[in-house]
Amino acid sequence: MIWILAGVVLAGAVQDFMVLFVSTRRDGRSLGELVKEEMGPTAGVLALVACFMIMVIILAVLAMIVVKALTHSPWGTYTVAFTIPLAIFMGIYIRYLRPGRIGEVSVIGLVMLVFAIISGGWVAESPTWAPWFDYTGVQLTWILVGYGFVAAVLPVWLLLAPRDYLSTFLKIGTIVGLAIGILIMRPTLTMPALTKFVDGTGPVWTGNLFPFLFITIACGAVSGFHALISSGTTPKNVGQRKPGLLYRLRRHVDGILRRYYGAGGGLYYRSGRLLRDEQPDGGAGAGGYHRCGRLGSAGGERLGL
Repeated sequence: MIWILAGVVLAGAVQDFMVLFVSTRRDGRSLGELVKEEMGPTAGVLALVACFMIMVIILAVLAMIVVKALTHSPWGTYTVAFTIPLAIFMGIYIRYLRPGRIGEVSVIGLVMLVFAIISGGWVAESPTWAPWFDYTGVQLTWILVGYGFVAAVLPVWLLLAPRDYLSTFLKIGTIVGLAIGILIMRPTLTMPALTKFVDGTGPVWTGNLFPFLFITIACGAVSGFHALISSGTTPKNVGQRKPGLLYRLRRHVDGILRRYYGAGGGLYYRSGRLLRDEQPDGGAGAGGYHRCGRLGSAGGERLGL
C-alpha cells in the first residue's frame, strides 16, 4: 500500500505528466522518437526496444485477464461487445450528426452503457442468445487479436476515442461502487501487517515470474505503459497545455483502484502459500464488493471488469 501511494505521488504521476508535457511541446511525437532526437539513433533504437518489451508484458497480462474473465461468460462478452457499435455511433454522432455536442453524446453513451450491463443478464439467461456470446479462451484470444487489428487501422475518432471515453465513466463508477461496497460490508483484513519469509509464512508465488513480477512492481505506481500512452494518443488530443494537467489525475485514479485490489488480497489472505490460490482475479474480487447491490454476484463481476 505504501509503495502504491508513494510511487504514484512521487514517481508515476510525475513521469506520465513529464512525458506528456515534452511530447505536446514536440508536436505529439512518440517516446522513441523523442529519445532518438535528443540522444541519437542508438539510444532511440534502445528506447524503442524497451517500449516494445513493455507492450509485450502489459498486453500479455491484460490478455490473460480479459480472456480468463470472459471465458464462457455470455454476460461479460455481450457487454464488452455492445460497447463497440456504441462507440462507433458516438464517434459519428459527435463528428457529423451533432458536432460539438459533448453533453448530448455523453448522456446517450452513459445510458446505453448502463443498458448494456443490465441487459447482459437477460442475454446470459436466454437459451437463444447466450450461445452467441459463449466462447472458449482460444476463441476469445483470436477475437481480441482481430479486434486489435481493426481498432488500429480505424480512425481514432471513430472507435478508440469514444470507447475510451465510455470506459472512463465505467472505471469511475466501479471505483465509487467499490468504495460504497467496502463501507457497507466493512470486511475484516486477515493479512498481518508484517509477514516472515524465513519460516515460509510470507507470500509465496508458485507460478512463473514473467510477466507478473514486473506487473506487480509497476502497475498502480510506476508503469512505463502509461508513459507510452502519454506520448501516444493523449498529446494528439490535447489542444492546450492547461487541460493536460487533468491527465495527471489518471495515474492517481489508477493508484486508487490498485489499493482496492491490495485490500482485496488482504481480505482473502489465509497464508502466504495459499494466497495465490485463494485471491480472486480482478473481476471476481470487485464482484465481491458489488454483491451488496442489485446486480448480484454475476453482475458485480461483470462490472468489476
